[in-house]
Amino acid sequence: MYIILRLTLYLTFDAVWGPEPIRLGFIGAPIATSVSTLLITISYVIYGVFMAPKTAWHPWTMKAFEDLGILVKLGLSGVAQLAAEVRTQSQNGESTAHTDGFRLSTTVVELGVDRS
Repeated sequence: MYIILRLTLYLTFDAVWGPEPIRLGFIGAPIATSVSTLLITISYVIYGVFMAPKTAWHPWTMKAFEDLGILVKLGLSGVAQLAAEVRTQSQNGESTAHTDGFRLSTTVVELGVDRS
């Protein structure tokens, strides 16, 4: 993950402020983040298939489905936290919209808010 973190930093910098052939401006930051998220997913799959011990996947039994109520409670609290975060980001973007356009576009890139 350390390698992908460094790659994300370089991708973001190059996509936003890098050399002219690869500079995309503000749209480059979400593209670089998407590419790095895809790389993280691929690395997890490679680790799970080729490097994790086989006892992590086998034997698969019905015991895996016990105590699902606890998992549902934890999942719902995570959904509520995510909804609160999205609302906060929207409010931050709306308050920044009352300033100039450059600050608004910078905030949109930082927060990942869709303002189309």
